[in-house]
Amino acid sequence: MRAVCLIVAVLALCGAPALAKKHDKHKTHTWPEQYKVSFNLTIPYVDTYQGGKFTYTYDAFQDLVNIRQKVVRNGVETVLSLSDVDKRYDIYPHRDRWGCWFSSLGGGGAGPTLRDAEPAPGFKGERASGHLRGVSRALLADTPEEASRKKLIASLTFVLPDLTESRWEYRGPSSELAGREAELWEWDMSEMGMEMRYRMFVDAASGAPLQLWMLGVNLLTGGHKDLYIIDYYNFTAGGVTDADFELPAWGNCDTPDFAVPPNDLAAAWAPHFPSAHWGEPAYDAFSHRHGRRHAHADEYSARHAEFERSRAFVAGWMADAARTHDVALNRFADWSREEYEAVVLPNRRAGAPKRLFRDAPGALRHAVTTPAHLVPSQLSWVGTGADSPVKDQGACGSCWTFSTVAPFESGLFRLTGNQTLLSEQNLLDCNWMETNHGCFGGQQVAGFEWILSNGGLARQADYPYLGVNSWCRNDEVPKVGFTGSMVVVDADEEAVKEALYTKGPLTVSVDASADSFRFYSGGIYHNDKCATKAGDLDHAVILTAYGTDADGTDYWLIKNMWSTYWGEAGYMKIPRHPNDCGIATEAVYVDIELAN
Repeated sequence: MRAVCLIVAVLALCGAPALAKKHDKHKTHTWPEQYKVSFNLTIPYVDTYQGGKFTYTYDAFQDLVNIRQKVVRNGVETVLSLSDVDKRYDIYPHRDRWGCWFSSLGGGGAGPTLRDAEPAPGFKGERASGHLRGVSRALLADTPEEASRKKLIASLTFVLPDLTESRWEYRGPSSELAGREAELWEWDMSEMGMEMRYRMFVDAASGAPLQLWMLGVNLLTGGHKDLYIIDYYNFTAGGVTDADFELPAWGNCDTPDFAVPPNDLAAAWAPHFPSAHWGEPAYDAFSHRHGRRHAHADEYSARHAEFERSRAFVAGWMADAARTHDVALNRFADWSREEYEAVVLPNRRAGAPKRLFRDAPGALRHAVTTPAHLVPSQLSWVGTGADSPVKDQGACGSCWTFSTVAPFESGLFRLTGNQTLLSEQNLLDCNWMETNHGCFGGQQVAGFEWILSNGGLARQADYPYLGVNSWCRNDEVPKVGFTGSMVVVDADEEAVKEALYTKGPLTVSVDASADSFRFYSGGIYHNDKCATKAGDLDHAVILTAYGTDADGTDYWLIKNMWSTYWGEAGYMKIPRHPNDCGIATEAVYVDIELAN
């Protein structure tokens, strides 16, 4: 699908009429310091499993005179930035109530509050340092006061590109866009084989923004180059009032309890524009490829240092001739350890004690029914109706939803013989409780319990994945109805093999904390220091196969949810013994029946 999107983009470029004459490429355009604007962000993020694109609707209120801003996504999620009190509020749906986080504009900590509710006991999050926020301008001030002002502006969410920057070149009048004559600015970029093009269309008569067309990195998930379009409308210069920047009437955002999580609304939105860069070619190419956004040079320097540490690790690992698996730089290469754990391994930082399946009320024990000599020596569900496509949790700590939903999809396949893809977003939005907090992390046991008590789950097509917290629509969307129980397999390799053979893909937990896991790219993973106790495992994955390689090494094959750009097209091989990093410790499936 990515290739299709690129072909479409090339055709779009080829079809654009040639400019009649050469124009002053240095002509600039300046936006007013105060304005209102609405825009739709359309992302051809066409997942093989979802078969559609994302379109988000935004309303923005910008006031650079007083350095304050409000950006509302889809009419609900809001980022409100107020420099006079040095706070940034993230207001979001919490099942059927409002939740609110705040931090300082400089990235300091704060915590969640709920309208008419207290924060969940034991819930903790952590700010990732505000690394994906800001507007596209370097802090090149002559005075400390101006430097401070620009740094505050750089902390705001991106709305419009800065066409006064030298990288934007004026291309002259363009063909009609949306029925209006436009002027065009372009930024063409090619670094280390990565070619991108960004085009900003401005109304020729009024100077209002019309469209930002981007053929570049996948800025939502940081995965790949693609086509993205922002259509602007209802642009009004000036006109902002104090009322536009007021806190909600229920106003209990001033009750800090915990640190702000890294995957809030501003962090999710701000990467939707190409990164500025400061002269380190290898890291600049990485930044462009993965949609990294730097607010200022200091942050660039810190991220570049993380990148160099990761690059040194990868180089050292690959230089070892005795290695059993390969590693490679991926989208995590400039993340700090704290960020990786907070977004990708939320179980490690969730605060509440980890619940184990074996201790869950109503959990059954798997009974082995197939003699060992009848269990095949090699087995793979990959590519069958029992194995859903590799998915991508994006910048949302939702691994717990994917690994919870997958066994139900497998169970439905056993019942019907057909693949049924269920909605992770349904579980993400509706299962807020003591241990589960949407994109801020959660635990599988509570997810299993909620789906079973709910009597089923919506289909993915009816309730698609967004990768953000949203309102619970459980009563509005039809569900696939079923009843049943969760079933725990004994921590025994042969029992897990038999269960995988007779029941299909299983949900399992794994120790994913090591860099060798984080940057895994192929081969059989090996880590003698892996944790194997159930309470020490920090990441949930899907067990889909087992086998033996040409060298005689027995392995498990697990499916991750970090997209096909990680590992072996989204999968990983782990040795079955002596240390399987916890794969066989607590494997789980569901025994279900369709509701009448």
